[in-house]
Amino acid sequence: MILQFLEKPFLLHHMQSLQGAMEQEAQLQQKNDPGALARRQATGVTAADLQLAKDKLAKSQECTQKEPDLNAVFMPRDAVASQTQSVLQRFVVEKKSDLIEKTPVAANSVVPFADAVLRKGGNAIVDLFTHFGPDDPGWVSCLVAEAIVKVEGGPHKFNTGPAPINPISNKARIVLLADWGTGVPRAQDVAASARRCIQQADGQGRDVHVIHLGDVYYAGFKTEYDHNFLAYWPVRPDEADKFSSYNLNGNHDMYSGGYDYFDYLLAEKRFKKQGGCSFFGLQNDFWQILGLDSAYVDGDLVDPQPQWVLDTRSAAPHKQGILLSHHQPFSSFETASPKLLEKLAPVLNQNLVLGWWWGHEHRCALYSPRKDVRYGRCIGYGGVPIVAETTPCPNGVAYAYQDFVAGTKPLFARFGFTVLDFDQEKLHVQYLGENGVPHMVEDVGAAVRAAG
Repeated sequence: MILQFLEKPFLLHHMQSLQGAMEQEAQLQQKNDPGALARRQATGVTAADLQLAKDKLAKSQECTQKEPDLNAVFMPRDAVASQTQSVLQRFVVEKKSDLIEKTPVAANSVVPFADAVLRKGGNAIVDLFTHFGPDDPGWVSCLVAEAIVKVEGGPHKFNTGPAPINPISNKARIVLLADWGTGVPRAQDVAASARRCIQQADGQGRDVHVIHLGDVYYAGFKTEYDHNFLAYWPVRPDEADKFSSYNLNGNHDMYSGGYDYFDYLLAEKRFKKQGGCSFFGLQNDFWQILGLDSAYVDGDLVDPQPQWVLDTRSAAPHKQGILLSHHQPFSSFETASPKLLEKLAPVLNQNLVLGWWWGHEHRCALYSPRKDVRYGRCIGYGGVPIVAETTPCPNGVAYAYQDFVAGTKPLFARFGFTVLDFDQEKLHVQYLGENGVPHMVEDVGAAVRAAG
């Protein structure tokens, strides 16, 4: 990722500039300008589409302006803003690479998340439009409008299944990553550490599965799956039949309408066991692990998922139940997604869920036992840079990971991932930092204990 595209003022400035560029491009089309007509032919974007996109940009800019900047680097939870980030950066990388300066990232760098910057003088916002050629604003306008209009037509059709329930060994390892799909250098370190955990388990004769809990940034486009996700996924393409891979849907995957998530990523051979479905299950003789799509409708479960969870768990109540999702069912830090608990109440009220692991919030936090979920675990610290938390844990949280990258200003939190080791009826869980060293371990069914 390029540093400036993660800065809120930079994004807001260019969302404003794009509105003027879209207005100009629409006028050029109406005047039958040859260049504008060629761009319309190539993208399919009409003057009416440009006007629609301009209006959407204006509303999104207003919403994005009000959105709290919680993470020091800006990952807006808004589809149009995320699409703009994605298209602008992709255009610069592919068409204006001379504007980019590679910056090696050291462990103590003040920029511990981006390996490139835009050339600039002083601290002023880089205005890309001053570096563009005469046709570039028109191309960018059409490309952003193309993305906005496609999503405006509705998301990709939801795959109702039947969702696969795949068998795993009674001695299995599941590696969980969440909010990992940024491709930044330290997220690559997470993948390398996860890779070592896969190889270790394979050497022990364990059955190995790797699951991502969603979010490939900025907006789940094919190029982002290629460059930020698949390029570093810890299971190699030639290992598709040896180690199974799964990827839940996240809100950022849906910001492009989910088209490339369903049609491209889930069609990739490493993810074939999902059967093109965004929810799925794994089970052995003692455990059921159900992965849910909480992002097709943001923070909700579209049918048939609630009934599917109830039927699946009711058919095997003797097995311990674990849920995986992108969104948080409850939170002591941010706004939760109450519809998840509401729609799964018939399952939760029967004590058919022992633990729930999720992402979305870019932190690692282990919650105190609740009546409905004994083990609530947020593990969304896979790849999005945030400022490290140094305050005491809020109510309801038993443990929060607070390690940081030394020498950074402000202090940036370390990334990490999670390993679940199943041995018959036992489950041992490790929460590891980006270097692969556990910072917390627990035996599910026993008290949480700190590592080392």
